[in-house]
Amino acid sequence: MTAAKAQHPARLLVVFQPHRYTRTQQQLGNFGAALAEADEVVLTDIYSAGEDPIPGVTVDALAAAVRAGGQPAVRVIRSLSDVPAHVVATAKSGDLVVMLGAGSAGIGVYDMLRAQMVADGVPDDEARGRFFVVDKIGMVTADRSDLSAEQRAYAHPADALAGWTRTADGP
Repeated sequence: MTAAKAQHPARLLVVFQPHRYTRTQQQLGNFGAALAEADEVVLTDIYSAGEDPIPGVTVDALAAAVRAGGQPAVRVIRSLSDVPAHVVATAKSGDLVVMLGAGSAGIGVYDMLRAQMVADGVPDDEARGRFFVVDKIGMVTADRSDLSAEQRAYAHPADALAGWTRTADGP
């Protein structure tokens, strides 16, 4: 979030789909500080990845933890398919939308958002360029050889992001 805000000082809208109940439970207290720099946070239901739900570990508990960590602008939208309409209605020209989530689900939301933006008259290349994908390695850039075709569609040239400050390295 720090790097995104430093390089793109307009509004920052973060859509976050937590991955796994166990990870959400372990990191619950850290999400507030991690998301505090966003201007708005949209949370979707937890992607289970085959895990059974853990009592008390819910998107509502996560929303409360994020608010307690200093982010008052939190909206819970349980279904990923409902996220694009909200983002399109909320995002203003120049806003940066960052999707943090469980792999293909994140790309799927980007695809839905891009389609809505194009339908609203935004040229496809411009719509695609408004999205920055982060995976387990870090920012998705065109110089990476490990990208899926879905990720590659949103990859930015590495030199376009050269001035961005890295705050951590991937695994």
